[in-house]
Amino acid sequence: MADVGIDDAGGFGIDITELNNPFSSNMTNYAVEFFTLGSVDNPNPSNGAVNVPTNVIPNWTAAPSATHYDVYLGTVNPPPLFNSNQTVTYIVGIPTLPANTQHWWQVVAKAGAQTNAGPIWSFTTGSGVSPNAPSQGVVLNSLHNQLQIGWQDNSNNEDGFNIYRSTDGIVFSLIGNVAANTTSYTDLNLNPNTRYWYRIYSYVGLIE
Repeated sequence: MADVGIDDAGGFGIDITELNNPFSSNMTNYAVEFFTLGSVDNPNPSNGAVNVPTNVIPNWTAAPSATHYDVYLGTVNPPPLFNSNQTVTYIVGIPTLPANTQHWWQVVAKAGAQTNAGPIWSFTTGSGVSPNAPSQGVVLNSLHNQLQIGWQDNSNNEDGFNIYRSTDGIVFSLIGNVAANTTSYTDLNLNPNTRYWYRIYSYVGLIE
């Protein structure tokens, strides 16, 4: 079996797998599979985000066909290499970042000899860390078509709370948000004889 990488501008590759020919001892067949190494996408924090918590762990959507990633991160543009050949889609080992500072980062997808460099993104940290998650969710009041839910606020630096709802306990959708230090939310116009699940997230800026 042989894996051959071909470098070109499109991130194009080829895998060649040798097959034994059952009808001849002097011939070899080859199965050829072409693939395109994609680019990373959907950075979190989003490009240009501000007021990002200093303990953020940037992540991204996996690049098609990628097996490893080189990550560049720093306070200069272009950023220096931070991690090489990591396999997960978040920055491993990132320390608490300086507050009120712009950071640049880039992820290079890799597969064998192939590389595909993503764009250089940036975000700016705020003055604090991610807020503690709320706890002790409870139903405070209920009518035939509405529920009032409550929770305990465990942080002192949130910008607010995002409320998510689900009808299957698996897929949750954002249905509203409330200001900092709020500890309840009333969900209106619910369907009768339906079970609902809720999740409450505290957030700072764009980071939950």
